[in-house]
Amino acid sequence: MTFLGNVTSYYINLETRTIHAKRLISLQGSPSIIEEVEAPLPVFISIDPTYKSSYNTISQRLSFQKYRKEAKERVKNFKEYFKIFNADELGVAKSLVGLPGSPTIVYKVERVPKSTATRKAEVVDGSDPNQLQKVVGKMKEALEAMVIK
Repeated sequence: MTFLGNVTSYYINLETRTIHAKRLISLQGSPSIIEEVEAPLPVFISIDPTYKSSYNTISQRLSFQKYRKEAKERVKNFKEYFKIFNADELGVAKSLVGLPGSPTIVYKVERVPKSTATRKAEVVDGSDPNQLQKVVGKMKEALEAMVIK
């Protein structure tokens, strides 16, 4: 059985026995992404209760488009919006800024190796009640592990 997590909206097509879902993907350090997925039924989904659509009304969407257009124009002419200062222009002693003014000294910078993934996936037949019981049992175990006692 397919699992879709963090679903924000979905549509089920009974004729083709498929689900079309939008899910929220949040990656650390990057903006959230809305992913559109189509999967065959049966599907196990979890709805993201914290999701709130950013642009609920047409006026909000139009404002967003207007501001996005303005932002793109500013990006093209970004040098007009930046003013670069140096220590002399700011009237700051050079001994207080930059490497000489830094209170710390970096001795060494090392790359941290990527760790290997430890997650495992298991395909389950949604029409087999025994396999569904295993899925429910694993979900209960995972939820119980999250509960602070």
